[in-house]
Amino acid sequence: MNLTIRVAQVDDTKEMRDCSLRVLPIETGSLNNFKHILSTWPGLSYVAVNDKDEIVGICLVKINEKVKDATHAHVTSLFVLSEHQGQGVGRRLLTTSLQSAKTQFGVSEVTLNVRKSNEPAIGLYTSLEFYTTRTKPGFCD
Repeated sequence: MNLTIRVAQVDDTKEMRDCSLRVLPIETGSLNNFKHILSTWPGLSYVAVNDKDEIVGICLVKINEKVKDATHAHVTSLFVLSEHQGQGVGRRLLTTSLQSAKTQFGVSEVTLNVRKSNEPAIGLYTSLEFYTTRTKPGFCD
């Protein structure tokens, strides 16, 4: 099956959240939070869609509002449906989003959170030169 990576739109909000819930069946963000990120920082978040234009992966990125300059971004969500995992979809989503953040905002620092038990994700992030700066006790244990 051929997948396309495209910019996420506000109209994708419900399907993006549904995708995230299929991967991790806990509340990962409200529809309003998804809409806020997509409308405030358009062009930073991407989705992977199949031939039927169904969303099978998401990468939701925002600029960190707590930092005075816009050089810091945060990946709030990266999810790929299980049947598409291990095929480079997450890598394509993340690298596309990060390139967009660098181009649009001059982002030089990116953070994200990951469960310490999620070894495939940690492997992906490590291969993209992310590293652990701190561990949050109780985070998604």
